[in-house]
Amino acid sequence: MRFSFDNLYIINGYIFFVAALFLNPIHSLKNSVKILPPPDGVEYIHFGFQQIFADSLWLNYIQNNWTCSKYKDPEGKKCPYRWGYKVLKSAITLDPKYQVIGKHGATKLTIIQDDHLGAEELFLNGLKYYPDDWVMNYRLAYLYNEEIKDEEKAAKYFEIAANNGAPYWTKSLASRLYSKAGKKQLSFTVLKQMYDEMEDEEAKLSVEKRLIKLAGELREISSSEK
Repeated sequence: MRFSFDNLYIINGYIFFVAALFLNPIHSLKNSVKILPPPDGVEYIHFGFQQIFADSLWLNYIQNNWTCSKYKDPEGKKCPYRWGYKVLKSAITLDPKYQVIGKHGATKLTIIQDDHLGAEELFLNGLKYYPDDWVMNYRLAYLYNEEIKDEEKAAKYFEIAANNGAPYWTKSLASRLYSKAGKKQLSFTVLKQMYDEMEDEEAKLSVEKRLIKLAGELREISSSEK
């Protein structure tokens, strides 16, 4: 297990030291900003505790990602611009092989924070170390298909996922990716996976609305093709 509560004192002392060393008391952000990202350069003073501090950044992101979401804080009053990306980027700078960031952090970043370019960077970093991770490839295909609108790249990563342990139906879906129905089905499936992983009921409600909309669009496409 990477994280142990025996290390809490070390982490707390470390965070206090880093904050005292790096944070400018005359901060340029508005007083209303409550949740700050790590200061620039924090990844370079880890005293050999890279993984422990990367874990603490991941926990910080998990605790605050909904508060800093496009749904709860669309104007950035509580969280500064690209807060989520900066936290997760610092974590993988400390520990580039941190698989959970590429698999789950990048997905949350694109769906909850709407930071698609940041999510792309995190996915691609994860795939450097875990090129056959079908979940990572599958979700990157979703990002290219639904958000970035790059069909060629979406098809590439979806095919990799289909050939590396993804459920049997992904091969059929991969062949339909260039169709309108195939694109919507991919989006629905990834969002449904995200919905099932969520614990915050308010967050689930927001994603559920998107699922209902996609389901309606799929029904319309199916009816028009008959």
